[in-house]
Amino acid sequence: VEELRREVRQIITSTTEQVAQLELIDSLERLGVAYHFESEIKRSLDAISTSTRGFEDLYSSSLWFRILRQYGYNVSTECFSRFRDQSSRFSENLCEDVRGLLSLYEASQLACEGETVLEEASAFSSDHLRARISRMDERMSRQVQRALQVPLHRRVRRVEAWWRDLGLGKHISFTRDRLVESYFMAVGKMHEPQFSQYRMQLSRVSYLMATIEDIFGEHQSVEELERFVQVVER
Repeated sequence: VEELRREVRQIITSTTEQVAQLELIDSLERLGVAYHFESEIKRSLDAISTSTRGFEDLYSSSLWFRILRQYGYNVSTECFSRFRDQSSRFSENLCEDVRGLLSLYEASQLACEGETVLEEASAFSSDHLRARISRMDERMSRQVQRALQVPLHRRVRRVEAWWRDLGLGKHISFTRDRLVESYFMAVGKMHEPQFSQYRMQLSRVSYLMATIEDIFGEHQSVEELERFVQVVER
């Protein structure tokens, strides 16, 4: 484990392109392991926070805003002014930039009270993302639907990383997303720090049980359900 930490630290310190730095930090956050690299991340963000140079497109500007605000930096919504037209509305020219819209939507979820720009950003990005879901490739469609349902900063990251690795979501997309619910049920039963592994395991079991419940509750044929039971019994 320590060897892996050293390798990741080396990657963080050797990455000089700022968008790539933010994407790396974002990946570590999503995996729930960013706390291992707090000092390296802080050094990177201290440097990045002083300038928006190099963050001209919607995707990178929104990523810049979201990561810095997530880490408690005082960042202004002025970084989004370049994407608004003369009537102070978000430009319709952004409508086909799905990656940028998704990044904007995630950034808008970190709005503070009274930040109307981010409220408008949330409405603008979510409306256009929903309108284009049917035209997206499968991977992007799943990512967008997931974000609209549960934004990044509200997710239980380590449990979610496990669920992605398991791969069931790719094949049973009709099931309800109850990952956060499962985790907080485990927290309610045993919240002490020393029981973290217990919470992880209980979350996994609860989520699998909820998934199986949905499989039986959906429109599956009796034959399909019988085959499923036979597979589980093996």
